Amino acid sequence: LELSRTLVEHARYSTGDEQGELWRKAHEVLTDLIAALPNNPRRMLVETESAFVLASQGEWLRWQVELVPEDRSTREQSLTTLGRALTKLRELDRDLAEVIRKPPAAGLSKDDPRPHELRLLWQDVRFRLASSLLDHAQLLPADSPDRVAIVIEAEKLLKTLAGSTDDDDQTWNCRVLLAQC
Repeated sequence: LELSRTLVEHARYSTGDEQGELWRKAHEVLTDLIAALPNNPRRMLVETESAFVLASQGEWLRWQVELVPEDRSTREQSLTTLGRALTKLRELDRDLAEVIRKPPAAGLSKDDPRPHELRLLWQDVRFRLASSLLDHAQLLPADSPDRVAIVIEAEKLLKTLAGSTDDDDQTWNCRVLLAQC
């Protein structure tokens, strides 16, 4: 996980072929881990990180579109990447909600994620989902009904996350994104 996160961070500050290779490696590290350990109790964490890699890449591409709005190729690449990230994030949101609603299994092993870890992971997924939705919406025409629907979906997610009384960074970031909506 840390190797993938490091590669993503490096990719954000690279350009050209090197950047493409870093994005590919960041995703490949996680794909290989999932394939090597298909029954790992923390598989969902790796799958989440894989979705975050796509979301980060889509966000970076969206910023490139803001810098060069007439670059249709980058816009399409960003929409495609964000679309893939959104699909994965929505699946993870649904799966984590389902796992959290179930009563914890008796006799958890030391490797099984604890209920509080799953709730924190779910919050991270929901925040990243909302953030990616807003990135996607910014790539659509201002008068697009799809853009409005996406912003409404993001706003609903953010309202549930921003209502916390905690003063943690994620709560404040949610409030900022909510204001952006």
